Amino acid sequence: MIKKIVLLFGLLLLAGSLIGCDSAKLKQDFQRGYDKYNPNGDRGICLYLGRIKNYPYTTKYMEKEINDDIPFLSNIEFKERLAGFAEIGMFTREKVSEDHGEDIYRYSLTDLGHQYLKPEGFCFGKIIVTGVKTSDTITDSIGRVMKTAQLSTEIENIPDWVNDNLDKLSTTIGVNMHDIVPNGGTSILMTQTSKGWSKQGQLGWIRYGYYLASPED
Repeated sequence: MIKKIVLLFGLLLLAGSLIGCDSAKLKQDFQRGYDKYNPNGDRGICLYLGRIKNYPYTTKYMEKEINDDIPFLSNIEFKERLAGFAEIGMFTREKVSEDHGEDIYRYSLTDLGHQYLKPEGFCFGKIIVTGVKTSDTITDSIGRVMKTAQLSTEIENIPDWVNDNLDKLSTTIGVNMHDIVPNGGTSILMTQTSKGWSKQGQLGWIRYGYYLASPED
């Protein structure tokens, strides 16, 4: 069953563009930005795995270095993330050996995992801009005239593996999937130019869990 989640959230800004200040025009412009990078409506939200792109993947034992524990900690977290996605059904997990008393597993993508895996992670959904509110103009210390815009959005086409596993995904990704964005939305700064109101980019996808460094980074 496909549901909608109504959200207010931050935006990935990628390239410059000029826009008018009318809210209807802003709404159309922001929607075009999202649709440009998500034309099929299947990667509005992406849950990051790490930089490992080739599966099957076999986990590895790693000892903690005295002066650099980041690879060691990343390896632990990456294995926990793989295990969490396996429980959801995105991978199969097979024990293949032991190393220093640690179980070593091979993870292979399931048909479901293949369906949703993109370069950005496991992705789904289409972002729909439902409204835009703009602030009064302000002038900064060097004379630039600015205003902010706040977007209200919905996520469409949320699959069952997300809706049915919000708690597990929250633990796996380290983000509360029941409320994956801060309340109140994100303000977008726009600057007045001779040609209109300028913002800093087109809009793309939102990626969660991006802080994870894979053990092979």
